[in-house]
Amino acid sequence: MAYLTVDDIKKQLDELGVEYGDDLLRDDLFSLLEKHQDGSQEEDNQATGNDSSPSKETEKTSYEVIQDFKDLQDKDKIYHKGDKYPSDVNTEVTDERSEELLSDKNKQGRAVIKEV
Repeated sequence: MAYLTVDDIKKQLDELGVEYGDDLLRDDLFSLLEKHQDGSQEEDNQATGNDSSPSKETEKTSYEVIQDFKDLQDKDKIYHKGDKYPSDVNTEVTDERSEELLSDKNKQGRAVIKEV
């Protein structure tokens, strides 16, 4: 990367949506830019003192029930149209299971959830 001024680095960080402290020096800003471009957001937050990294909960895909069904893989839990799936946010749903419920490849033969 060519030599960048502090203003150049700040402009790129702003474009990437990276928050940074006003008191950071050029080398710190440059390091932050490199780390962000490498996808190391966790280290970015340490450098800026910002701990607003997405939680696991917000990283999960959200689903809404579009057809009443009994979840045979979750203790026969009954879901009704409009419910969130899964109802317990701490429940891990495999990609295979969500694909099954999103498609007609289940016992009802039709999608019972949709991604929101």
